[in-house]
Amino acid sequence: MRYFLRLSTLFLVLFFLLSACTSEQSRKYQVTPNSYGKVDNIMVVADDYTWTTAIGDTFRNFFEAYYPVTPQPESIYDVQHKKPKAFKEAKILRTHRAIIILGVLDDKEDYASALVRKSLGAKNIERARNY
Repeated sequence: MRYFLRLSTLFLVLFFLLSACTSEQSRKYQVTPNSYGKVDNIMVVADDYTWTTAIGDTFRNFFEAYYPVTPQPESIYDVQHKKPKAFKEAKILRTHRAIIILGVLDDKEDYASALVRKSLGAKNIERARNY
């Protein structure tokens, strides 16, 4: 009797293990690449014009603000600015932990704007323009 219970338990465990991993589920749970960088680092991809205008100033004022309770001034995030050309050429930059891409949707020649348009899709861009 015990032999039968052990054998049936073994078959059930094997059945569940083998049937749990279908090809569809394995595609759904693919391993993502590692990300690099500290938790408080943000890499901003923007062209020089966007970074030096009011958009970049607002971004820096918000993310590089100082902690209010520390005895010496410390910014909340360390912001690194990268140009779109450098981001396009160096594949290692794409594995950074936190990447924010600033781009103007109407600029057809800027690589950062092309990345934003590609990520959003035509339907969401049209919704944003009609908003």
